[in-house]
Amino acid sequence: MNLHDYADNLHQHISNHGDDIPTGTKQMLSVARVLAQKDHRIVFLDEFSSGIDMKTDALLQKTVRDAFADRTVIIIAHRLKTIADCDRVMVLNEGKILEFASPETLRKEGGYFASLMDEQERLEEMSGDSGEKTMDSTHQISETV
Repeated sequence: MNLHDYADNLHQHISNHGDDIPTGTKQMLSVARVLAQKDHRIVFLDEFSSGIDMKTDALLQKTVRDAFADRTVIIIAHRLKTIADCDRVMVLNEGKILEFASPETLRKEGGYFASLMDEQERLEEMSGDSGEKTMDSTHQISETV
């Protein structure tokens, strides 16, 4: 998505559930709404970058880090690169907390999170897609591990 594509049509009607715009665009608009609302101390982002390409995802992650530096941000993600630079990661499985620490600590400990990261990286290398096609595969792995 390029903002210039929409610059001449900023007053475009969007259907009630946004069915007439791409998923990635909806996600970007949702994050933009949160960015505009500076009064929230806790920000909840649920799969906020799952529908966008990896290059845009990296830019969006940097924006989230910079803009929300003084806020608590809770992120739900299956694309693990989205959370790789978070302060802490809580790994859940079947409603139970399996691990809770910094991503670096979790990688060093070699547990569930580390195995998911290793598997996602392996899938990225095999497919050469830098993560775009591996998110669903990692989700399937996380459901079965």
